[in-house]
Amino acid sequence: MEFEQPSLHPPRAGDMVGGLPFDPILAAVYARSRRMAFGGESGGFYLYRADGVNDLVDENEQVRQGWPEAFRASLSVFAGEPALLYCFATVAGLAGENGAQPVVKVDPYEEVVAIPIASSVDRFFETYSHSLERQVELIREDAGFRARLEAEFGPPAPGSLRELQSEHTPRINFPWEVPDLIARDEPLVRLLRAGRFDFLMGGCQDIHKWVGKVLAAART
Repeated sequence: MEFEQPSLHPPRAGDMVGGLPFDPILAAVYARSRRMAFGGESGGFYLYRADGVNDLVDENEQVRQGWPEAFRASLSVFAGEPALLYCFATVAGLAGENGAQPVVKVDPYEEVVAIPIASSVDRFFETYSHSLERQVELIREDAGFRARLEAEFGPPAPGSLRELQSEHTPRINFPWEVPDLIARDEPLVRLLRAGRFDFLMGGCQDIHKWVGKVLAAART
Protein backbone atom coordinates (compact mmCIF):
# COMPACT_ATOMS: atom_id res chain seq x y z
CA MET A 1 0.00 0.00 0.00
CA GLU A 2 1.30 3.46 -0.90
CA PHE A 3 0.17 6.87 0.36
CA GLU A 4 0.69 10.52 -0.47
CA GLN A 5 0.22 13.15 2.22
CA PRO A 6 -3.13 14.97 2.14
CA SER A 7 -3.49 18.41 0.64
CA LEU A 8 -4.48 21.45 2.68
CA HIS A 9 -8.09 21.24 1.47
CA PRO A 10 -9.06 17.57 1.05
CA PRO A 11 -12.68 16.68 0.14
CA ARG A 12 -14.96 16.70 3.17
CA ALA A 13 -18.15 14.93 4.21
CA GLY A 14 -21.07 16.97 2.92
CA ASP A 15 -19.25 18.06 -0.25
CA MET A 16 -21.08 17.23 -3.48
CA VAL A 17 -19.32 15.02 -6.03
CA GLY A 18 -21.08 14.34 -9.31
CA GLY A 19 -24.22 15.85 -7.82
CA LEU A 20 -24.16 13.39 -4.89
CA PRO A 21 -23.11 13.79 -1.24
CA PHE A 22 -19.54 12.69 -0.59
CA ASP A 23 -19.17 9.56 1.53
CA PRO A 24 -18.03 10.40 5.10
CA ILE A 25 -15.63 7.44 5.31
CA LEU A 26 -13.94 8.48 2.08
CA ALA A 27 -13.68 12.00 3.49
CA ALA A 28 -11.77 10.57 6.46
CA VAL A 29 -9.50 8.62 4.10
CA TYR A 30 -8.71 11.72 2.05
CA ALA A 31 -8.01 13.67 5.25
CA ARG A 32 -5.08 11.26 5.78
CA SER A 33 -3.91 10.75 2.20
CA ARG A 34 -4.77 12.38 -1.10
CA ARG A 35 -3.78 9.28 -3.05
CA MET A 36 -3.59 5.61 -2.15
CA ALA A 37 -2.52 2.56 -4.15
CA PHE A 38 -3.73 -0.78 -2.85
CA GLY A 39 -2.40 -4.13 -4.01
CA GLY A 40 0.72 -2.89 -5.85
CA GLU A 41 2.13 -5.28 -8.42
CA SER A 42 -0.72 -7.71 -7.83
CA GLY A 43 -3.04 -5.40 -9.77
CA GLY A 44 -5.13 -3.78 -7.09
CA PHE A 45 -6.66 -0.34 -7.37
CA TYR A 46 -5.74 3.27 -6.77
CA LEU A 47 -7.70 6.05 -5.15
CA TYR A 48 -8.22 9.02 -7.47
CA ARG A 49 -5.94 11.85 -6.46
CA ALA A 50 -7.77 14.79 -4.93
CA ASP A 51 -6.16 18.02 -3.80
CA GLY A 52 -9.71 19.32 -3.41
CA VAL A 53 -13.29 18.31 -4.14
CA ASN A 54 -13.12 19.77 -7.66
CA ASP A 55 -10.56 17.12 -8.61
CA LEU A 56 -13.07 14.40 -7.79
CA VAL A 57 -15.86 16.29 -9.57
CA ASP A 58 -13.71 16.49 -12.71
CA GLU A 59 -12.71 12.82 -12.41
CA ASN A 60 -16.34 11.78 -12.15
CA GLU A 61 -17.32 13.81 -15.17
CA GLN A 62 -14.58 12.20 -17.21
CA VAL A 63 -15.08 8.61 -16.04
CA ARG A 64 -18.89 8.67 -16.23
CA GLN A 65 -19.11 10.08 -19.77
CA GLY A 66 -21.55 7.99 -21.78
CA TRP A 67 -22.92 6.14 -18.76
CA PRO A 68 -26.72 5.67 -18.56
CA GLU A 69 -28.43 8.37 -16.54
CA ALA A 70 -29.38 5.92 -13.76
CA PHE A 71 -25.69 5.31 -13.16
CA ARG A 72 -24.65 8.95 -13.42
CA ALA A 73 -27.40 9.89 -10.96
CA SER A 74 -26.50 7.14 -8.47
CA LEU A 75 -22.75 6.55 -8.43
CA SER A 76 -19.77 8.64 -7.33
CA VAL A 77 -16.55 7.10 -8.63
CA PHE A 78 -13.55 7.21 -6.29
CA ALA A 79 -11.03 4.58 -7.46
CA GLY A 80 -9.93 2.62 -10.52
CA GLU A 81 -7.82 -0.32 -11.63
CA PRO A 82 -4.51 0.43 -13.38
CA ALA A 83 -4.69 0.44 -17.20
CA LEU A 84 -8.33 -0.73 -17.14
CA LEU A 85 -11.76 0.91 -17.24
CA TYR A 86 -13.03 -0.95 -14.19
CA CYS A 87 -13.70 1.45 -11.34
CA PHE A 88 -15.17 1.60 -7.85
CA ALA A 89 -18.01 3.85 -6.79
CA THR A 90 -20.22 4.64 -3.82
CA VAL A 91 -24.02 4.48 -4.04
CA ALA A 92 -25.38 7.54 -2.25
CA GLY A 93 -29.03 6.49 -2.45
CA LEU A 94 -28.35 3.38 -0.38
CA ALA A 95 -26.49 5.13 2.44
CA GLY A 96 -27.02 3.79 5.96
CA GLU A 97 -28.13 5.75 8.99
CA ASN A 98 -24.56 6.96 9.60
CA GLY A 99 -24.31 8.22 6.01
CA ALA A 100 -21.87 5.49 4.94
CA GLN A 101 -22.51 4.47 1.34
CA PRO A 102 -22.26 0.97 -0.19
CA VAL A 103 -19.54 0.27 -2.75
CA VAL A 104 -19.88 -1.29 -6.21
CA LYS A 105 -17.40 -2.23 -8.91
CA VAL A 106 -18.42 -0.79 -12.27
CA ASP A 107 -17.84 -2.72 -15.49
CA PRO A 108 -18.34 -0.33 -18.44
CA TYR A 109 -16.92 -2.53 -21.21
CA GLU A 110 -20.07 -3.79 -22.97
CA GLU A 111 -23.09 -2.44 -21.19
CA VAL A 112 -22.52 -0.48 -18.00
CA VAL A 113 -23.23 -2.73 -15.02
CA ALA A 114 -22.17 -2.71 -11.39
CA ILE A 115 -21.25 -5.49 -8.98
CA PRO A 116 -22.22 -4.91 -5.31
CA ILE A 117 -19.15 -5.60 -3.16
CA ALA A 118 -19.45 -3.83 0.21
CA SER A 119 -21.90 -2.09 2.50
CA SER A 120 -19.40 0.72 3.15
CA VAL A 121 -15.95 1.93 2.18
CA ASP A 122 -14.58 0.47 5.43
CA ARG A 123 -15.97 -2.96 4.56
CA PHE A 124 -14.60 -2.63 1.03
CA PHE A 125 -11.05 -2.06 2.33
CA GLU A 126 -11.45 -4.88 4.85
CA THR A 127 -12.72 -7.42 2.31
CA TYR A 128 -10.10 -6.44 -0.24
CA SER A 129 -7.41 -6.88 2.42
CA HIS A 130 -8.66 -10.40 3.16
CA SER A 131 -8.60 -11.25 -0.55
CA LEU A 132 -4.96 -10.09 -0.74
CA GLU A 133 -4.12 -12.23 2.30
CA ARG A 134 -5.65 -15.20 0.51
CA GLN A 135 -3.62 -14.40 -2.59
CA VAL A 136 -0.40 -14.24 -0.57
CA GLU A 137 -1.18 -17.67 0.83
CA LEU A 138 -1.73 -19.03 -2.68
CA ILE A 139 1.62 -17.58 -3.75
CA ARG A 140 3.33 -19.24 -0.78
CA GLU A 141 1.71 -22.58 -1.55
CA ASP A 142 2.64 -22.29 -5.22
CA ALA A 143 6.24 -21.37 -4.39
CA GLY A 144 6.48 -24.33 -2.05
CA PHE A 145 5.11 -26.68 -4.69
CA ARG A 146 7.56 -25.38 -7.30
CA ALA A 147 10.46 -25.80 -4.89
CA ARG A 148 9.51 -29.41 -4.20
CA LEU A 149 9.05 -30.06 -7.93
CA GLU A 150 12.47 -28.63 -8.75
CA ALA A 151 14.11 -30.56 -5.92
CA GLU A 152 12.72 -33.81 -7.33
CA PHE A 153 12.96 -33.23 -11.09
CA GLY A 154 15.41 -30.35 -11.48
CA PRO A 155 14.75 -26.93 -13.01
CA PRO A 156 12.30 -26.68 -15.92
CA ALA A 157 13.73 -26.92 -19.43
CA PRO A 158 13.92 -23.60 -21.34
CA GLY A 159 10.76 -23.04 -23.35
CA SER A 160 8.90 -25.92 -21.71
CA LEU A 161 5.30 -25.71 -20.56
CA ARG A 162 6.51 -26.01 -17.00
CA GLU A 163 8.78 -22.99 -17.42
CA LEU A 164 5.93 -20.96 -18.90
CA GLN A 165 3.62 -21.93 -16.05
CA SER A 166 6.28 -21.06 -13.50
CA GLU A 167 6.26 -17.46 -14.73
CA HIS A 168 2.66 -16.96 -13.64
CA THR A 169 1.93 -15.64 -10.18
CA PRO A 170 -1.34 -16.92 -8.68
CA ARG A 171 -3.91 -14.15 -8.52
CA ILE A 172 -7.40 -13.88 -7.12
CA ASN A 173 -9.93 -12.10 -9.28
CA PHE A 174 -11.69 -9.72 -6.89
CA PRO A 175 -14.61 -9.93 -6.25
CA TRP A 176 -15.53 -12.85 -8.52
CA GLU A 177 -13.44 -15.50 -6.76
CA VAL A 178 -14.22 -14.50 -3.17
CA PRO A 179 -18.02 -14.64 -2.74
CA ASP A 180 -17.48 -16.17 0.71
CA LEU A 181 -15.53 -13.09 1.82
CA ILE A 182 -18.21 -10.76 0.45
CA ALA A 183 -20.85 -12.83 2.31
CA ARG A 184 -19.29 -11.85 5.67
CA ASP A 185 -20.67 -8.32 5.13
CA GLU A 186 -24.09 -8.77 6.75
CA PRO A 187 -25.48 -5.30 5.90
CA LEU A 188 -24.58 -5.88 2.24
CA VAL A 189 -26.25 -9.29 2.30
CA ARG A 190 -29.46 -7.70 3.60
CA LEU A 191 -29.39 -5.15 0.77
CA LEU A 192 -28.81 -7.91 -1.78
CA ARG A 193 -31.69 -9.99 -0.46
CA ALA A 194 -33.93 -6.94 -0.67
CA GLY A 195 -32.95 -6.42 -4.33
CA ARG A 196 -31.64 -2.91 -3.68
CA PHE A 197 -28.83 -3.23 -6.25
CA ASP A 198 -30.92 -4.80 -9.03
CA PHE A 199 -31.14 -1.54 -10.99
CA LEU A 200 -27.33 -1.49 -11.25
CA MET A 201 -26.89 -5.16 -12.09
CA GLY A 202 -29.13 -4.98 -15.16
CA GLY A 203 -29.61 -8.21 -17.08
CA CYS A 204 -26.05 -9.43 -16.55
CA GLN A 205 -26.52 -13.10 -15.74
CA ASP A 206 -22.91 -13.45 -14.55
CA ILE A 207 -23.51 -10.88 -11.82
CA HIS A 208 -26.85 -12.39 -10.80
CA LYS A 209 -25.29 -15.86 -10.57
CA TRP A 210 -22.40 -14.46 -8.53
CA VAL A 211 -24.82 -12.74 -6.15
CA GLY A 212 -26.51 -16.12 -5.77
CA LYS A 213 -23.15 -17.54 -4.64
CA VAL A 214 -22.76 -14.70 -2.13
CA LEU A 215 -26.21 -15.33 -0.68
CA ALA A 216 -25.60 -19.08 -0.57
CA ALA A 217 -22.33 -18.51 1.30
CA ALA A 218 -24.13 -16.21 3.74
CA ARG A 219 -26.50 -19.04 4.67
CA THR A 220 -23.72 -21.50 5.53
